[in-house]
Amino acid sequence: GGEVTNYVIEKSDNRGIAWVYVSSGVKRTTMRVTKLTKGKVYAFRISAENRFGVGRPIESPYITAKDPYDIPGPPGVPETHDVTKEQMSLTWPEPTDDGGSAVTGYVIERKEMFSNRWIKLNRAPVRKNEFTSTQLTEGKEYEFRVCAVNAAGVGPPSEPSKPRKAVDPVG
Repeated sequence: GGEVTNYVIEKSDNRGIAWVYVSSGVKRTTMRVTKLTKGKVYAFRISAENRFGVGRPIESPYITAKDPYDIPGPPGVPETHDVTKEQMSLTWPEPTDDGGSAVTGYVIERKEMFSNRWIKLNRAPVRKNEFTSTQLTEGKEYEFRVCAVNAAGVGPPSEPSKPRKAVDPVG
């Protein structure tokens, strides 16, 4: 045979019953295939081509299309600081697993001690590992939790903080 001039790429999303042309101008042995449907199963078929024609294809294993990264894991447990009757400041450790994509921010939630309802406190993710929760009711106890955000989405929440009562410091 002659020297390989290019590769022909095809894809199948129905277990190889039908193949759809992707490209034939591929000169290298790698290619990024775009416009796949997330969650759908695909196989790919690659054929080498030279001046004599197109060779027999090889088939890839079946893969499920997904982002090249996952959502981040939960951040560490938030701690409350600088507590007053009207506000509390929080800090928390970043997640140990970023899902393969940098954490770009955090979503903060709070609830009153005996409530089951978590309330989201920020519209846009906060970038730092700190946040001040305001508009608290004096004497009520609050818990906080935090979710990390990356390019894949919002991860699961941290364990909740220890409950803290909204009161001014004594002394």
